[in-house]
Amino acid sequence: NKANFTGSLPLSLETNEGVAAAILNMETFKLGLDYLQNYAEMINAITREDVLKAAQKYLSPKAYALSVAGPELRL
Repeated sequence: NKANFTGSLPLSLETNEGVAAAILNMETFKLGLDYLQNYAEMINAITREDVLKAAQKYLSPKAYALSVAGPELRL
């Protein structure tokens, strides 16, 4: 849920490693210096329709593959 995404951001910035990773992502993906300040607003603006539209664009049932690892279950 959205609260999980927005709530985990401050926790991810509690270490030097987390801050460095955030800065690296901001630079790599050209997110802008205000990305962290706008993160919660951007996440909260995402609608169910946005998610469905992205899924239809990028996920293909024809390319779907399922793999299972571990011992075979006998029912």
